[in-house]
Amino acid sequence: MEHRSEVVTDQSGRFGQGGMTGEPGGMSYGEQHNLDTELEKKALKRIAAEIGAIVAAEGHCAWVLAAPQPILKRLQEALPRPCREALADTVGADLTKEPIAKLEQRFVRG
Repeated sequence: MEHRSEVVTDQSGRFGQGGMTGEPGGMSYGEQHNLDTELEKKALKRIAAEIGAIVAAEGHCAWVLAAPQPILKRLQEALPRPCREALADTVGADLTKEPIAKLEQRFVRG
């Protein structure tokens, strides 16, 4: 995932507004951009593509998507259609710090 610091500096863009020669020129700030939103969209697309490739490699068998609730719906919508169609369930939770044994108990069937 790209971080804001990899894309921009910590200084705002300023562009001169011009003025007559010899007069001090005013400075204006550059356009406001929704950089965080754009970076998140790109990251979600990359993650969805990777998930899609994994699900395709496994033959589009039923699977469960677990992701933090704030991004779950957007991530699900970004998945390739065959991947979404094979999706059996979703879990809105951040499980990144969950021990492997608990994840296996929760998700591994067999």
